[in-house]
Amino acid sequence: MIVYLILHYNMVFLPRGVDVDLDTGNVFIADTESSLIKKFTNIGGLINSWGGSGTAYGQFEYPSDVAVESSTHYVYVAERGNSRIQKFTNDGAFIKSWGHEGSGDGELVAPHSIDLDSADNVFVADTFNDRIQKFTNDGEFINSWGGNGTGNGEFNYPTAITVDSKTGNVFVADNGNYRIQKFDNNGDFIKSWGHAGSGNDEFGSVYGIEVDPKKGHVFVCNTNGRIQKFTKNGVFVKSWGGHGQGDGEFSSPSGIAVDLAGRVFVSEVSRIQKFTNNGTFILKWSLT
Repeated sequence: MIVYLILHYNMVFLPRGVDVDLDTGNVFIADTESSLIKKFTNIGGLINSWGGSGTAYGQFEYPSDVAVESSTHYVYVAERGNSRIQKFTNDGAFIKSWGHEGSGDGELVAPHSIDLDSADNVFVADTFNDRIQKFTNDGEFINSWGGNGTGNGEFNYPTAITVDSKTGNVFVADNGNYRIQKFDNNGDFIKSWGHAGSGNDEFGSVYGIEVDPKKGHVFVCNTNGRIQKFTKNGVFVKSWGGHGQGDGEFSSPSGIAVDLAGRVFVSEVSRIQKFTNNGTFILKWSLT
């Protein structure tokens, strides 16, 4: 049943996670369709790529998200198909992996998202286990929190995670409950906001969330074709987008990242779009 749901989900959405190396500005994409990690300049020039479909180290089955470590620039990849995390150098040389399918500590089922805090701890949205797991950057289990449900600190299909580099607070897109939940660095619940809908402070399916590394704003990427911007306390600021293929429009946007200058990068089915912090279109490039 799990295998069927994963495959069906990928055929429909084919989401791609995105992250920015804050020192170099290079943009990393987890290209789910091609089972590759792709590294670009911040204006879309392809630098290199690595991976390919498979179960061996350095290969991927449905890579869903990517995160870049700030101190060493190591690259971490969450794989839905192989239920594991892989760690690489910034140019794609394999370092190590951890995790396999299961529900115990350090085990994963179809992890959809990954991010790091300023101490380089690794946080994983363990989607089909309805929980968050926290690891050292060498894959040692630290703790976990969550469980299926609708209460505070519970999840229904958590699909995206981001960590505030200044406070260490953790924001989770609780997809099935149509809300964002905010926690401290150890998983203690702070607050939540949102519900189902298409208005301000309302969500469809959410597969991307990011905290602005300087200003602390929270950006939420909805597959209903728009980006929403909130304060770190969940107060709605603005939104932009809409369904379509034109500049500033989106077709199933699925990943979002913000660089040190506040510029916003959004991944879609076949391209990346780059915006100012307030949603003004700057440029785009194709993933294919």
